[in-house]
Amino acid sequence: MTSPRRFPPWLRLFGALAASALRLWGATWRYRTVGNDPFLSEGEPIIGVVWHEFVLVLAHRFRDRRFTVAVSRSDDGEWISAALPSLGYREPVRGSSSRGGTAALLGLVRHVRAGTTVSILADGPRGPAHVSKPGPVALARLTGRPLIPVHFKASLAFRFRSWDTTLLPLPFSQIELRYGDPIFVPHDTDEDAEERLLHRLDQVMERLAEDD
Repeated sequence: MTSPRRFPPWLRLFGALAASALRLWGATWRYRTVGNDPFLSEGEPIIGVVWHEFVLVLAHRFRDRRFTVAVSRSDDGEWISAALPSLGYREPVRGSSSRGGTAALLGLVRHVRAGTTVSILADGPRGPAHVSKPGPVALARLTGRPLIPVHFKASLAFRFRSWDTTLLPLPFSQIELRYGDPIFVPHDTDEDAEERLLHRLDQVMERLAEDD
């Protein structure tokens, strides 16, 4: 693993303040899990897959668990990377489908093989929304670990006017977590089979949202 990155003082300050604000905002949220929570297991690492719209609630829900996430190399990614350590995440892997994808994939592979659970925003960083990029399936194929689709439903929420309509649950919102069945990707999966698995992943993610 690489050494933790040292951010400029002003960026560290921003990260600490942003993380504190999210902790305070989210302290009023009440979570309810439908079925068993696979992230509570102390066993082998897993790969959480979630739509980009849930980035804020995702960051809060899995705080202080020492998970790893992939963050784009964009300017926005720089701000996010600075906040993640104060939320109790490991050093993020930088890169995405649009820039540095191979390096990000290899970094995530190293983390998973070292025993760290990781999370991927399947349709990030630029969309289109609810269309998974190849990264999650490739990561599952290379590591042998399952993809776990994750969906959040908030009783009270604000939607940003962004390409992904980012969800921000309002104070005292009830948040329901839904998990799809694990999706395993055989090591010898070819390109055509990977495409079918991506389509299956999208279908599973959409079914989790059907009651919204």
